[in-house]
Amino acid sequence: MHEFVDRIYICNDGFITYRYTFWVACRLFVSMEDLNHINRLAGPFRHLASGVFSVPIDLPGTPYNRGIKASALIREELITIVKQRKRDLAENKCLVGGKDILTHMLTTADDDGQYMCEFEIADKIMGQLVGGHDTASTVITNIVKFLAEYPNVLELVCKGKSPIIYPHFFSSNISSCYNYVTLKFIVGCQRREFRFVFPEQTEIARSKRQGERLKWDDVQKMKYSWNVACEVMRLAPPLQGAFREAIRDFSYAGFKVPKSWKLYWEANTTHLDPKYFPQPEQFNPSRFEGKGPEPLTYVSFGGGQRMSWKRVRPA
Repeated sequence: MHEFVDRIYICNDGFITYRYTFWVACRLFVSMEDLNHINRLAGPFRHLASGVFSVPIDLPGTPYNRGIKASALIREELITIVKQRKRDLAENKCLVGGKDILTHMLTTADDDGQYMCEFEIADKIMGQLVGGHDTASTVITNIVKFLAEYPNVLELVCKGKSPIIYPHFFSSNISSCYNYVTLKFIVGCQRREFRFVFPEQTEIARSKRQGERLKWDDVQKMKYSWNVACEVMRLAPPLQGAFREAIRDFSYAGFKVPKSWKLYWEANTTHLDPKYFPQPEQFNPSRFEGKGPEPLTYVSFGGGQRMSWKRVRPA
């Protein structure tokens, strides 16, 4: 854990944040702890994610072709993991119990009492691993970028809400009671380094005993941290939009849309609408205080019944 948290180096492509989020996803979904095993899968998953958002031209060397090959390799590896977990559960050798998604899928039947087959489980786990780490990596990288580039966040320092950002050469003057993370990143050709002190996080840390882990109640206290993350995702949505199909004829803005037509909704256009977000180009986490934006105006996680499961907001 210290490899990723104590000192984070952010490069132009956010590769370190990608490694970190992929590692977390592997632990949560399939309880994979071996870093060598995780690193072997990380490359194919990058090809898969690129292939999903590429032009579907299946020729050698194209992103789409590499994505197809990567998905076959990943599926084979995941089926092996599923079969081994199945054997461990049958022989009562499984040490993770019901703590991860894989065990839940293997031991939970549908309304008809049927269980998913190994191939179906491997496919679902693959989709969750892609969706569970790729966008999170983008958000983490963008949070660092926005905190460094938008001085209006620094204006809230006196109120004790936002991170206190010190240039690295002042780091020796920071009280040892604070929790901090040193971040090195590259903006264009310029190398910059800051040390971030999070008062909100420090309060939580002071309430914990030595070695005590975070609980859900602790996460719920991170309200301003979540507001900052939401504002970052408003200005730089991790997912630009998605395709949907019209289930009935309807009219919108003077246009008639027939049933079965394919539609594409875009997050950027909605997030920059001044009707719902005054001065939409400004980075302002206070937009999310209280009840926050009106329903279906902030759509980084989609909306309605198909809203992403990653939409978790502190109470």
